[in-house]
Amino acid sequence: MGNAGKFFQNERNLPVNRHFSRKLGLIVLVMLVAEIGALQSAWGGFQKGVAAQRENDYATALKEYRPLAEQGHLGSQLKMGLYYERGYGVPKDDKEAVRWYRMAAEQGDSQARLKLGWMYESGHGVPQSNVEAVRWYRMVAEQGIPKAQLT
Repeated sequence: MGNAGKFFQNERNLPVNRHFSRKLGLIVLVMLVAEIGALQSAWGGFQKGVAAQRENDYATALKEYRPLAEQGHLGSQLKMGLYYERGYGVPKDDKEAVRWYRMAAEQGDSQARLKLGWMYESGHGVPQSNVEAVRWYRMVAEQGIPKAQLT
C-alpha cells in the first residue's frame, strides 16, 4: 500500500504526514508563482506610467499609477504625491499629496519622508510644525541620506 499517507519523523523527531507535506509544498509554490506574476504585472504598469509621464501624458500615467498606489506600490504612491503636489493631470491638492507621501513614507521611502518633512516645515497640506518636520527629516537622516543630515 505504500507510505504516501503514513507518518514519518522529520529531523526534529516530529511526526509528519508525507502526503500533507507534498500538498503544502505545492500550495506554497503556486502562491509564489502567483506573487511573481502580480509583481511583474505591477512593474509593467509602473513602467507604462513612467513612459506616459516622459511624454507629459499625465492622464495615462495616472491611470497606471493610481491602482498600483492603492494596492500599496511604493513608487506609485510617491508619484501620486508628486502629481497632487504639482497639479500634474489633477487639481493641485497639498492635502492629497501629503496623504500619498505618508503612505510611501510609512513603507520607508526616503524621498516621501523628505517631502513630508518639507510639507510640515512649510505648512503645505498640513498644519505647519517644525516638530513634525524634524521627525521626518530625522528618519531620513537615520537612513543615511546626506541631504536630510543637512536639513
